[in-house]
Order: sequence, then C-alpha cells, then structure tokens
Amino acid sequence: MHFVHRIRTIWSWLPSFRAVGETGHLPTAARELGVVPSSLSRTVKQLEDELGVALFDRATKALVLNDAGRTLLVAVREAMR
Repeated sequence: MHFVHRIRTIWSWLPSFRAVGETGHLPTAARELGVVPSSLSRTVKQLEDELGVALFDRATKALVLNDAGRTLLVAVREAMR
C-alpha cells in the first residue's frame, strides 16, 4: 500500500514539474498554475527528494532541466496526453 501512496503523491507533483520544466522560470510557471513561486519551488524540491535525483540545474534566475529532468519531462508529457 505504501507504493500506491507514493505514486499518488508523486503524480500530484507532476503538473508543477512540467510547468517549471517547460518554462524554466518559477514565476512564469507559478502564474500559469495560479500558485506562488515559493510553493512551486517547494513542490519541485519535494519531487526531487522523493525520487532521489536532481531534475534541474539551478542557475541564477532559472531552473535548467538536466538529463534526468529532460527524461522525466518526456515521460510526463506522454502520460498527460
């Protein structure tokens, strides 16, 4: 049952991950989703912590997808079709 709970939790974070991954900018993604940037940042961090892998390289004013992030973004897009 723990596995199902974990999947449900991760699944709920994927739209936020996708928005940040596609924009590369927390404030822009937050506006698109109608949330505050700090909440979105926390969600991305929780997803990374749960998966045990960084998905973004943090630059000064942007989040840039790394290889793991690009791979996950492709899978998320497929799953959300």
